[in-house]
Amino acid sequence: NRFPETAAELFSYDAVILGSLEAAALSQDQHNWLKEFVDRRGGSLLLLAGRDGLGDGGWSRVPLAQLLPAVLPAGAARSYGTRVSNVQPTEYGRESPIGRFDADPIKNAAQWKELPALADYQDLGKLRPGAVVLIETVAAGGVTSPLLVTQRYGRGATYLLGTASTW
Repeated sequence: NRFPETAAELFSYDAVILGSLEAAALSQDQHNWLKEFVDRRGGSLLLLAGRDGLGDGGWSRVPLAQLLPAVLPAGAARSYGTRVSNVQPTEYGRESPIGRFDADPIKNAAQWKELPALADYQDLGKLRPGAVVLIETVAAGGVTSPLLVTQRYGRGATYLLGTASTW
């Protein structure tokens, strides 16, 4: 129901998921705690897309942006909007527990194809050299875009999810 009030309280978690939340909603101390949570504690941080999420929420302008697997767009233009697209795991995604619905690769691929399309998308920006794309969108004409991207940072990992409409 709220963000932890101390670093010690935050460090009791294994993962933090932030939805469509502006970066300005957190104090400077809370931003520092999140950085230490990933870097030193070894926690995982997932930022979700949304009207006030990712680049549109100012996350590209805070020190925590250095930890993320992509350089989020920082312009005045909004990057979140309606875009119907199907999804598929990448080669890395098929090997990851995140992308495996079934241990059998053929059954797994069939289950991914059965998922309904997503209704929205937010541009994640330019990927950093250490980023790994686990899931991508597939738009008309077979054009793909990163949807779920991760990167190791210090002892932990950060993730970006470019949609607010998951299943």
